[in-house]
Amino acid sequence: MIAFIVASDQVELVSGELWAAGVAGIEERCGPDGQVELIVAHGSEALEEIANRRPNRRIEADPDEWVHTWRPWARAVEVAPGVVVRPPWVAPSGAPLEVVIDPDRAWGHGAHPTTVLCVGWLARRLPIPRRVLDVGCGSGTLSVAAALLGADVVVAIDVDPEAHLATTVNAKANGVADRVGVSDDLVEDVEGVYDVVLANIGAQTVCDLAPHLVAKLAEGARVALSGLFSADVESVAAVFRPLGVLVDDVEERDGWALLVLAHPVDLR
Repeated sequence: MIAFIVASDQVELVSGELWAAGVAGIEERCGPDGQVELIVAHGSEALEEIANRRPNRRIEADPDEWVHTWRPWARAVEVAPGVVVRPPWVAPSGAPLEVVIDPDRAWGHGAHPTTVLCVGWLARRLPIPRRVLDVGCGSGTLSVAAALLGADVVVAIDVDPEAHLATTVNAKANGVADRVGVSDDLVEDVEGVYDVVLANIGAQTVCDLAPHLVAKLAEGARVALSGLFSADVESVAAVFRPLGVLVDDVEERDGWALLVLAHPVDLR
C-alpha cells in the first residue's frame, strides 16, 4: 500500500489525481495534526509516478489485506432512472435493471463519477447500438452495462490481467458472458469497427490513443471519453477535432467530465 499524507484542504485534489491514476479505492484516515492519509494499493505506472513526485508518503505492507478494506463503504448508485450499479455484497435496490460488479483487484466497482457518467449516457441511448468497444475495461462495468442494455457484441480490452479476470467473472455473473469478449489486444489491433467506442481511461491516455479510437468508429458512431477532469474537456476535444470528429455532448459530475464525439455529418 501507499499512504499519501496531505493537508485537509488538499484531499479533493490529490484524491482526483489518484482516481485518474486508476486506483480501485481510497481509504481516508484523519490524523490528530489535521493531516489526512489517503491510502491506496499499488497497481499502475501512473500511481507510481504520483508517488515519485510526492515525497510526503510512505509504503505499507500487506496489500492483499488492504484490497478488500474499502468494501464496507461501497454503495449502490443510480446512474439513470431505473438503472443501478452495485457491488454484489450490497442489497438489491429493486431497480428494473441492476449492473452487479465485483472489481476484486481490477479498477472500479461502479460508483466513481466517470463510471456513473458513462453508464448513464449508455442508458439514455436506448435502443443501445449493436456493437460496442470498451477500451480499458477495468472491472467490466461499462461492458456489462452495455450488454445488459441490449448490445449484441461487446469487446472489452485492457492491458491489466486482473481486468480480464474481473470483466470475465462479472459478465458471467450478470448473464452476458456470451456477448462480452475480453482480450489484451491493443486498440489498434482490434478487428472491425463499432457503433460506440468507450474509453474511460484519463485525458492523457485518450489523447495518446486518439487516432486509433477514431479509426474504430463505424459510420454515424460515437466515441465517449471519460476519466477526464472538467478542465480537460477543451484540450482533449482539440486533439480529436483534426481527426474528423466534433463535440456531440459534454456531461459533468463532481468535477469530472464525459466528452462524447461524433462525425460532423451525424450531429443533430
